[in-house]
Amino acid sequence: MPTATSTPVAALTIEDLFDLIAPIAIYHGADVCFKAKALAAIRKLQLAVRKGDTIALKWVGSPQGGFKWADILEFEDLPNRRDVRTVYNELLIEIVAANTDGWEPGHDRSGCRCFRIDGRFIDAFCGDSPSNFGWYETAALVVGRVQDHVEAEEAA
Repeated sequence: MPTATSTPVAALTIEDLFDLIAPIAIYHGADVCFKAKALAAIRKLQLAVRKGDTIALKWVGSPQGGFKWADILEFEDLPNRRDVRTVYNELLIEIVAANTDGWEPGHDRSGCRCFRIDGRFIDAFCGDSPSNFGWYETAALVVGRVQDHVEAEEAA
């Protein structure tokens, strides 16, 4: 079986990785009922890293010195010691940037994470704290929310 030190392969896309990171981030940040989905996602992440997936290795890292995959549920840290919610936010920004023009991540008047267009606050993806955007379980839901906002703006 290939390992993380084998020739890198690219099987996951950013969207695929988001779909794996999101349930773990949601479990930690919003809803403990996501535990089963988070565990399933952790197993898939572990497999992707073991296979040497370049996207997974870039964003998640390769386990070092005593790292246990199951610890992600308790401590939130990924193998590269980055917080899973930080990676969730960064992946969401990447997906939004790939599907929009001119949307900038920022904070609303209350200090919560959101996006702005030309300096104007928009309600798409508003979070509930300075550290999180809103919770989306899949990349398809993120892209759908972008499309909904664009259509609403065009209709206005």
